Amino acid sequence: MASMLLVHCNRLVSGVQYPGISSIAAFVKRAGHRVIFFDTAHYTDSRSMESYSAYRDIKTRIDLEFKGIKNKQLMPSKKPIDILLWDLENEFAKNRIDIIGFSSFSDDWPFALFLIKKVHAIEPNLPIIVGGIHAIVSPEQVIKHDEVSMVCVGEGEMPIVELLNSIDAGRIDLNIRNLWIRHEGKIIQNPRRPLLAFSENLPMLDWSLYSGIHFYFPFDGKLYRRGSVFMGRGCPYSCSFCINNFIKKIYPKEQGRTYLKSVEYLIKEIVFLKNNYNLEFLRFWDQTFLAMPKGYLSEFAKAYNKEVRLPFTIETMAQTVTHENAKMLVTMGCQSVSVGVETSNENLRKNILNKPIKNEVYDRCFKILSEYGLRKVANFMFFLPHQTLDDMWEDVSMCKRWGIDHPSARIFYPYRGTQLREYCLNNDLLDLDLLERIENENAIGEIGNLNENHVTFQDTVLKFDNKLKEEGRRLLDNFILFQETEESAYVDVRKLLIKNDMDSNDALRRMERQIYIKRFKEEPLTANYGMNC
Repeated sequence: MASMLLVHCNRLVSGVQYPGISSIAAFVKRAGHRVIFFDTAHYTDSRSMESYSAYRDIKTRIDLEFKGIKNKQLMPSKKPIDILLWDLENEFAKNRIDIIGFSSFSDDWPFALFLIKKVHAIEPNLPIIVGGIHAIVSPEQVIKHDEVSMVCVGEGEMPIVELLNSIDAGRIDLNIRNLWIRHEGKIIQNPRRPLLAFSENLPMLDWSLYSGIHFYFPFDGKLYRRGSVFMGRGCPYSCSFCINNFIKKIYPKEQGRTYLKSVEYLIKEIVFLKNNYNLEFLRFWDQTFLAMPKGYLSEFAKAYNKEVRLPFTIETMAQTVTHENAKMLVTMGCQSVSVGVETSNENLRKNILNKPIKNEVYDRCFKILSEYGLRKVANFMFFLPHQTLDDMWEDVSMCKRWGIDHPSARIFYPYRGTQLREYCLNNDLLDLDLLERIENENAIGEIGNLNENHVTFQDTVLKFDNKLKEEGRRLLDNFILFQETEESAYVDVRKLLIKNDMDSNDALRRMERQIYIKRFKEEPLTANYGMNC
């Protein structure tokens, strides 16, 4: 039996169980090997939080984005970041380990590299394999480091099992598909294998790796034990900002296809997870939940109502929302529907984002969701290529028009592997100095500055003039405040935000208190919302 130490380099996000890691662990254990999981999300410092709002300029006023959590005591506490390296080193003292695996998103690659170097210094003779989306998108960047022995350039389930089998047999197999392997000064670039096909003999996702911080998640002011599940893999759309286009490029035979679990297997899996992990709530990972075939959704809805009966949230595309499936969602217990709008500018959406959806489609979508009482979430991106300040203000106006319950506006980032990154580079739209600083893989020199560098949503890396950046960021940081305020009062609100002294912040807190009460039908939990409230 071979043993693998799997390090998940995740600095900020909790409340989810990652399907890739969960699936790999299940395959490895079924093959008779051992997984020792080290999750960096267990550690924090006084400056880090669990959401994008931690990096906003204004953090002392009332949070209008989320309802205050009344049962915070259920959330397990995290450990101080200062002991992370000590705990990681202690894993080698407690366990026999044959190979070390690191998993990382592009956001966390500098952090992963920092830990890889630390671990290699502790155990220089143990092979290190790196996987995750950053390794798939940028294998050359990862394998160039001498500390890295292998890179997984595709799905990890079967190659990791074959790798551990070969370690058990006494010698690492150098011909495992999906793996690039460093051997005698050369890099062996084995070909990719086809994507896994879902079948009834797949092992159930293994969530035993995860502690409580990855189960508890807030919704409407309460922490629930939530599980994150997926119906299938793949996406039929080709949005230029999404990594799915890169995946389609490296798997051309699979282009445009989605792979669905059978309804029977999916229900069996969800029931297993519900019962074994005491779930109270579900989140479906699938970005196009309602794009599934009509017969499949109908069959799934009937089985879900009979076997599962848990509240849940979904993500979908606007054009997939109909009266028929909205009614189906209500009967199943759906609580919230998240729709990617990205921008209210139809030309940007069509010509830059490759998402040719008219605003009238969103009009119809959100009207239907309103009629059936489903919570409406609209996702927007600020500082898109060629986006103007007027476009950003129009996003606020559209949220008013649609009666959006939860507008989620974030800063666009051109991630590696996306078509939109290439567009930005080819059209000289990027501030290359800032891009290099944010993506500097050597940015983290010590554990104490863990959250100071390369948080890619902290600023735009596109070339915008300073006035637009300042005004756009002010609007972004106060999106809901403006959405819930009459347009005639915008000038006064803007003046208060710019002034930013005790009196103006006191006035803003009084405004926010009224908005919070309107949105959530209760007083905010924050006590310091103004002396005269």
